[in-house]
Amino acid sequence: MHYLNYFLTTLFIPFSFIAISLPDWVAITLISLLTSVLALFVYKKVSDPLKIKTAKSMVKAGILEMLLFKDNPAQTVKSLKFVLSANLKYFLANLKPVAYLIIPAIVLIIQVEPHLAHRPFKKNETFLFSLRGINKPDVEFKGLIKETDPFFLEEENRYYWRLKYNSDKDAIIKLSDKTREIKVKGSKNSFLFSGSSKSLSGILSPVPYNALDGIQAYEIKYPEREIEFLSVKTYWLYPYFLLTILFAFILKGFFKVEL
Repeated sequence: MHYLNYFLTTLFIPFSFIAISLPDWVAITLISLLTSVLALFVYKKVSDPLKIKTAKSMVKAGILEMLLFKDNPAQTVKSLKFVLSANLKYFLANLKPVAYLIIPAIVLIIQVEPHLAHRPFKKNETFLFSLRGINKPDVEFKGLIKETDPFFLEEENRYYWRLKYNSDKDAIIKLSDKTREIKVKGSKNSFLFSGSSKSLSGILSPVPYNALDGIQAYEIKYPEREIEFLSVKTYWLYPYFLLTILFAFILKGFFKVEL
């Protein structure tokens, strides 16, 4: 599983690098553009443009027929059935390329999401940190101020700390024998582990790490990153999807692809 983790991390490093290195909107726009180009390349290779174009023409013809014969209920119903049948053909014509794209798209979102949905800590921000599966809280903090002693929640088998970020760069939590550590991200251009809990044996984490003896999981809740779109704060996926679709329709002529 660790080999798969490293492979996925390496494969999507360009996208993650864009996400942490550029301003939010520049990063989202560039990632959307790259996603559109990759999607159009897949469409060009595996789709049947004639089937897609024919299905689209049938849908348009059916809608036009409905408008022309709107005063004829029987003909309208017949045209509606034709439009629905044409839509089904259009859906089936797009099914193969979408099937090729769905898994890479999901993995891409998983890899990029921690960097765009959350941000590193700022100095003097407080947060909760927890470890599950340890026998005793033998932990050392560097660049962090411990605001509370560890609290053990028995039903979760988890220790909790309330910490304050007190560093101008990444802080460190050293575990167990002090040779193993978790980085707490605070520098501007740094890769985040995740916005919430991750199993230490997970295969899709955006940052590779080794399993820590006796520890089942840890949790660091990073602050949510706020993306502003038309003066409204929104989740990064919404403008990402809109821009990806927009770029795809703008560039489809260049790739000679039917969508």
